Amino acid sequence: MNAWIVDMLVSSSLLMLLVLGSRRLVASLFGAHVAYALWLLPALRIVLPPIPGLRTLYQPVLVAAPVQAIRVGIAPPGAVADPFVLPPDLADAIRQAPPSIDWPSLLIALWAAVAVLWFAFQILRYGLFVRKALARATHLSTISGVDVYSSDNVEGPIASGLLHRRIFLPRDFLDRYSSAERRQALLHEAAHHDRHDLVANVLAIATVAVHWWNPLAHIAHRAFRADQEMACDATVLGSSEPGDAYDYGAALVKSTIGRAPAAACAFNRAQGIKRRLKMIKQGRLSWQRRLFGGALALTAIGSGLVLTATGSSAAVEPQAARAVAPPDTADAVPLAPIPADNVAPVERPAPPAAPALPNPIARFTPPPRPIMPPVAITDRAVRAAEMQARTAERVARAKSRIAERYARTQSRDAERYARAQSRIAERQARAAERQAAASAASRRTVIYAPADSEIRQMVSASLTRTRAQMASSCAARGTPISAGERDWSRIALCGDPVAINIRIIHAMQAARDQIGRQHDAEGDAYQRMLNSIDAAIARMKSRTAS
Repeated sequence: MNAWIVDMLVSSSLLMLLVLGSRRLVASLFGAHVAYALWLLPALRIVLPPIPGLRTLYQPVLVAAPVQAIRVGIAPPGAVADPFVLPPDLADAIRQAPPSIDWPSLLIALWAAVAVLWFAFQILRYGLFVRKALARATHLSTISGVDVYSSDNVEGPIASGLLHRRIFLPRDFLDRYSSAERRQALLHEAAHHDRHDLVANVLAIATVAVHWWNPLAHIAHRAFRADQEMACDATVLGSSEPGDAYDYGAALVKSTIGRAPAAACAFNRAQGIKRRLKMIKQGRLSWQRRLFGGALALTAIGSGLVLTATGSSAAVEPQAARAVAPPDTADAVPLAPIPADNVAPVERPAPPAAPALPNPIARFTPPPRPIMPPVAITDRAVRAAEMQARTAERVARAKSRIAERYARTQSRDAERYARAQSRIAERQARAAERQAAASAASRRTVIYAPADSEIRQMVSASLTRTRAQMASSCAARGTPISAGERDWSRIALCGDPVAINIRIIHAMQAARDQIGRQHDAEGDAYQRMLNSIDAAIARMKSRTAS
């Protein structure tokens, strides 16, 4: 199992590298759909089980050499010494040895745990995004089972949801996009749901979770999302009119956003916008090239899976078992397997009686441990003294560095305190100046308050007359509006906004002329009021011109 996991990780990484190197060429020759289909290759390789008896091209072929079985027993008199015969005492010692730690299995378990945590983190991040988008959203409509929302927490159109399919639109969707651009954006997000791209995103997250340690997988995931968006663009433009390409490109540029959850489908991420606009400009490919590209993608996927498939060792084990044959020795007893902790040991039959022979254990007696020459005590004392001296020197240097840092910190703190005091004094002085200026302004306001009130009343009366005239015009056109209606947006529903702005400008200009004729000699107060009215008229004119 561990060997299959390692082979799977290596093979899928090589396939990711192959797709990364060929995706742009394939997209330019055969279309975005074919380039997007190539990402099935590494995803299917991860779930491909081992095939019995299969040997891939890049895996080394290991030929098992015949190995004689290790036997436990005593050779008969006059027999040639057999190096594969172990004495009973040594065999018992081997059985009683403590089990070692299976480091490969431990590393595989750690890899699997981190992969599960990474996948759970991405799904949790996606759930939090959907919850945040729904918190301040308004349901607009339901089309073919897809709920369309307008939300304050999204920057552009985004498709989300596997079971509950949704499309989130920004709050200014109606103002930012034209009618044709809105249609293209909604078609794009609906195409994501029809193509089941959200399911593909979850599977892609699972693939990256398996390769959480591999930077190549994260690069491949970003390329996969870019190819997914280009394939969705090709789907929408393939069923639209040729003149819709301009509106689609304009909506694409307006929908540029920064980051989005990995499981959602944003209309336009910031990355890959140049390639998508270039594809829109390129136009449609012929059906012959798309058909040939689809056949080529199927061939590449099948060939890649066969060439990188993992072979099972089930077909090799019988040959290895037949190759291991014990020698013809009547008194030899095969070595029993070492029992596990929870399995009772198999009792070995006692060997038959044999004449006294030299003890075979002597052949396995380990060589005597070499005697190291003694180290002089004086040398040890000298080294210890040198080490103590170096340690004391290091401590002294550390103390001096700490003292220097403390002194520098104290000086910096004193300097900062002085600068802070000076800034406080400057702020107090400026506050006193502002207070004096405010008091003077309040005195001027008291002096000019009657003039301000009178001018405001004149302007308000002129606007009220204009509003009544427009209300009567709306009533004449079949849109009844009260003469005292103060909401300009309701009045704008029955007429041209540009014409309404022009009438408001004329009303303000008439009020300004009336004030100028009546108060020519009132001083600076009326002049400032007239300047403010002139500024308002200029802003209305610039808005009307735009």
